[in-house]
Amino acid sequence: MFGYRVLGFGSGAAGSVTHEVDYLVIAGGGGGSPSQGAGAGAGGFRTSFPGGTKIELISGTQYNVTVGDGGTGGSNGGDSNMVLETTIESTGGGRGGPFGGAGNPGGSGGGSSGNSSGPNGGTGNAGGYNPVEGYNGWGNPGPGGPHSPSTRGWGGGGMSGHANNYNGSNGIANSITGSSVTYAGGGGGGGHPGEGEPPGTGGTGGGGNAGSPGGTDGLGGGSGGAHNTSPTVGTGGSGRVVIRIPSVAASSVTVAPGTNTVSDDGGDAVADMTVTGTIQVD
Repeated sequence: MFGYRVLGFGSGAAGSVTHEVDYLVIAGGGGGSPSQGAGAGAGGFRTSFPGGTKIELISGTQYNVTVGDGGTGGSNGGDSNMVLETTIESTGGGRGGPFGGAGNPGGSGGGSSGNSSGPNGGTGNAGGYNPVEGYNGWGNPGPGGPHSPSTRGWGGGGMSGHANNYNGSNGIANSITGSSVTYAGGGGGGGHPGEGEPPGTGGTGGGGNAGSPGGTDGLGGGSGGAHNTSPTVGTGGSGRVVIRIPSVAASSVTVAPGTNTVSDDGGDAVADMTVTGTIQVD
């Protein structure tokens, strides 16, 4: 077992073991907006895996983990965090702008929608982190402006980069769980088919298509906006927190509630937290 024993006073009991762990913390994706509304931004994405700076967890101590919910129509996603010996947080995705409105800032920013006088959508990396937790949504600075036409919603930002049209920005793959999964895609902007403006598609990593039920839960995807022939506005995908504990048996790790799970991957314990709860290593 990797780690070292804490023999003095401090966070853990005498003789407890301090483990250096990897993490993945994804916030909830933002909600789209109705009536040619813009796609929402993905939830903020932060990870140490692979090759980043690990943080400490002390055996015998129960830690709190918050998993952000996806934003309902027209609202930002919920923040996620884990409070170990160091707190790691990520910011909920920005909501997509309603027709004529700019997108909100967030982990990744929401797009803006037709007739918006705002800038290129909501800005990402609202937490100001380095590396960044997300990117900007796209927008239209005004009717007939350089990003014409102005009759549609634009795409939400995702973790692969700034959105640059009516489709949501793609997410990014990570294999902290032992399998490669793509997270944090932006939502597609709502269109106006009658004027030749098709609905936008969601980015890989759980971004929702325009007029779809929403982003994918557990991936932090932003919801798509509604186009003018489909008023459905989806909810952003919920977030996720994964904690990988090297050289610790899965049976030594307890998570709650029971919808959260622990598995073994090559001798490491992998706690996969899809709802708010707690974690403890015995």
